[in-house]
Amino acid sequence: MPTHKPNVGAGFFADFGADDMELYEALNEIIANSIDSWIEEGCGKRSARPELKIEITTNTSFISVEDNAGGMNEEQLKAGMGLRDSVKEDRPCHEQMMGMYGSGLKAAVASLGNHFEMISKRQGEKAYHYVFPLKKMREENDFLTSIEEGYNPESSSKETDLKKILKLTKNKSGTGVYISDLKNPNYDPAGLSDYLGISWRFFIKGTHYKDTFGLPVKIVLNGSIVKDPPLGEGKNPQDHTRVDFDEVHEYKEKINGVSTTIPVKISGSVWLNYEGGTSDAGGVTVYRRGQCIKIRSGYENKTKSIGGYVSDENARIEAFIECSDLVVNQKKTNIDYSKKVNTEVAKFMKNFVPYNLTNSSRGFNQDFMDNVEKFNEWKLNTWWSHFETKGYKPPKELVKLVGKKGTTGGGDITPRGGGGGDIPPGGGDDEPEVVMFKPLNKEKFIFNDEEYKIQVNLSTLDGTKIYDYYPDKGEHTINILVDNNLSNIKESFNKDITKVVNQEVNSSYADLSLNFIIQSVIKAFLISQGMNIVEAQNCSNSWLINVYKA
Repeated sequence: MPTHKPNVGAGFFADFGADDMELYEALNEIIANSIDSWIEEGCGKRSARPELKIEITTNTSFISVEDNAGGMNEEQLKAGMGLRDSVKEDRPCHEQMMGMYGSGLKAAVASLGNHFEMISKRQGEKAYHYVFPLKKMREENDFLTSIEEGYNPESSSKETDLKKILKLTKNKSGTGVYISDLKNPNYDPAGLSDYLGISWRFFIKGTHYKDTFGLPVKIVLNGSIVKDPPLGEGKNPQDHTRVDFDEVHEYKEKINGVSTTIPVKISGSVWLNYEGGTSDAGGVTVYRRGQCIKIRSGYENKTKSIGGYVSDENARIEAFIECSDLVVNQKKTNIDYSKKVNTEVAKFMKNFVPYNLTNSSRGFNQDFMDNVEKFNEWKLNTWWSHFETKGYKPPKELVKLVGKKGTTGGGDITPRGGGGGDIPPGGGDDEPEVVMFKPLNKEKFIFNDEEYKIQVNLSTLDGTKIYDYYPDKGEHTINILVDNNLSNIKESFNKDITKVVNQEVNSSYADLSLNFIIQSVIKAFLISQGMNIVEAQNCSNSWLINVYKA
């Protein structure tokens, strides 16, 4: 039996796990390794990366994570299980990758279970099966790891249970991580999908997806696709309070004895939720290179932590930030506040977010927010007045809603910042009308004074929908994906829908079919942006009528 001895003690990995690592945090580390492999595999290639699919299965006795990324050969698999043997910072595209030493994966598997296995296969090569009996190694103080080409008989699982990666065809690649003898077999799966959706919202399909590497990553949990949940999940985020920001914070640090200005890019969003009163209702969700490091970081360390302003009094303020320069601890279970860059980001957030404006002791509560007129005035004259000093303008819809009534500051809440900079609180006689919706042509429409483009393409979805969409608000594009590879349906349908989308037939009926799909997507998009159902239906109808106007 071929064995492999990493350059650490036999009990090291069993002790490497973090007892306080949540299930979603551990899964995130394994997912991050899959995405890193996917990023690296496509580095420097002209062709687009294929869709990455990560399938997760959890039950009371077993956890598995399987992907179709680039995979590893025998030597890479051995190196990955050593300590600092495989330094990601020395590899191509390392500046885009999330890991540095591969330590996150080791901490994750050791946190979840006492036994783990990894099977990996590169395209055109054989599959290799690594068995790591963590608990047994520690108890016997001996290396009992083994690696085999194909199925490893030391496995705790049957070969048939591992066939997905073991039986990949020659031109396929992928990796499977299998964890058993779970330390906490009573995991509560409730909410896990939402946590994973929050964690990977920049990679999966949704309103926050960034087209950085290719197609959105598909994450499947126990047979269901993980989706990007809306901001303020379950806390009822309030209209016209979301501020999207993109800032560069500079600080001084001595490098080789010389005082040097260090720029740090910080981007994200901050908004108000209707519900509050407990610290976990607000806080700052922190991302590094697209990976979630902390969800709703709060007041565990008021002086240093990102989100340190959050308390029970002002927990209605929630935000997320993305900063590629953040430094995390080696196990990637938290932000390392011994590093100056991290404390500087925390300092920026404390100054950027007006945390003192929403203290309940000042009368900011649900009763105040239920007074729509006064609350809207407060949003414009107080909340947005703060952000105007930093260069961010209030939404035109809010200015229009407040109109000439925006002079009080909102009941018991003391107004700050007066009338809000260059935009008068009352909107002014010259305030332009906000164009909520206007159809332009078949491919374009205006929403909230912004022009949106409609794109329709063929794509393989999850098998439950004929079509779906995801908006790119940065590019003002509505991307509609139509599935022409549906199973359990007549093949003639797949052929016909392909012709319709590709406009291969000159038929008014085919055009009408496609336009009905576009109309329904426009309606769904408008509803997702806060428009009521009736108004969204009327606006989408106006688009369709405009297409066929005489």
